[in-house]
Amino acid sequence: MLDCLRRGGRLCATRRQRVFILAFLLALGLLHPFVTLDNHIKKTPEKQKPEISTDSTGFRTTWSYNVTLSNSAVRLHQMSSTNSSVRAPDAKQNKEIALVVLAATRPEVHQLVRQLVAQKPDSGFRIMISLDGTEKQTNEVLQQIETPEVKLLRLSDDKSHKFKPSSDTYVKIARHYLRVLDHLILKLNYSYVVLMEDDLLIAPDFYQYFSSLRRALDSDESIFCVSAWNDNGQIGLVTEDPQLLHRTDFFPGLGWMINRRHWLQVRKVWPKTQYDDFLRLYMLNNRLVCVRPELSRTFNIGRNGGRVLSGKTGTARRSITTI
Repeated sequence: MLDCLRRGGRLCATRRQRVFILAFLLALGLLHPFVTLDNHIKKTPEKQKPEISTDSTGFRTTWSYNVTLSNSAVRLHQMSSTNSSVRAPDAKQNKEIALVVLAATRPEVHQLVRQLVAQKPDSGFRIMISLDGTEKQTNEVLQQIETPEVKLLRLSDDKSHKFKPSSDTYVKIARHYLRVLDHLILKLNYSYVVLMEDDLLIAPDFYQYFSSLRRALDSDESIFCVSAWNDNGQIGLVTEDPQLLHRTDFFPGLGWMINRRHWLQVRKVWPKTQYDDFLRLYMLNNRLVCVRPELSRTFNIGRNGGRVLSGKTGTARRSITTI
């Protein structure tokens, strides 16, 4: 058969010889990709494992970053990305983090506000409550809560949006977020805003968590938000490690921080309804992520609303009490 191949197949007169030649050539063609792949694998070095770093705040990450966290800032030194950029702060921008509770029809909002006031550090944060609607009991509760430490906002829609009246809950929520973020970032010049639903409670290190991670939003353009919530924080699925952080491309919500740069971009395409579903698609389409903790820093106490989910509260409460 080899003699036939050397002479171009001229001596291969019989049918059986021609069949053997074709089978031999076919076998060479099928094996060639596997031989090439095997050689490539042997020559390709194993990828370096992500670095894990720990500092005085106790936070650890398993990102492909060198991370140093402090009580007031976070420094991210990317190992192999072009997304990193650190901008000098604008002197006109507010140095504090605006922490706003979006309230509507839940009188139990007073539990969250009292927690926020009791745990608030001496500097670095400004607590506000934005009230959407005229529900009597919630209005009365918030009027009693308002103090010099807690500013009550009653915002109206920007007339340029030309919104039509709507009774749809999700439409109202989307508009509420738009009003609040535009007011705080465009009018009051805050660079960072933490948004809280009115049916949450917080962990003891809630403020430290956001204060430490706000610079992550500026240092890495791929980080869209910092969330206090772990959607997968079920008992048995998480470690009891309050130091561990993760990157996720699924928008967690339930207590999250955004910076000026990302808001100026996403507000251009802000949806009329279902803002959270929109943000999940927005993050995927733009290859963005959120930072979220292994153990949640918020706990959902809501009993009513459009999307109150069961099965999460036990883990969240356990996370808060053990941090």
